Amino acid sequence: MVKQGVKNEDTPAINLIVHPIGVGMFSEEQFDEWINEAKKIAVAYKPMIIGTSHADGSFRGSDVSIPIAYCFDKNGDAIFVSKTMCELGCWILKQKPRPVD
Repeated sequence: MVKQGVKNEDTPAINLIVHPIGVGMFSEEQFDEWINEAKKIAVAYKPMIIGTSHADGSFRGSDVSIPIAYCFDKNGDAIFVSKTMCELGCWILKQKPRPVD
């Protein structure tokens, strides 16, 4: 979803985007690219956006698997960004409730 973008023109009613990612990232560059794209979506469409991958696991025999978890508010401000614990995001959201407008 981050790489494909939001395709629908009827976006004013979107308050929350949940992005299940699958396996982790294959490089630091890919991690940064996905974080930046998610932030751009939050800024452009004004939803809270949360995404997470598996806690670990490589794809097609890759030696690198960087877990990714993130949440941006509707202004693109990071609520959390993590490379180590995808479960961390759920814990943070429970500790710091935020309204979804």
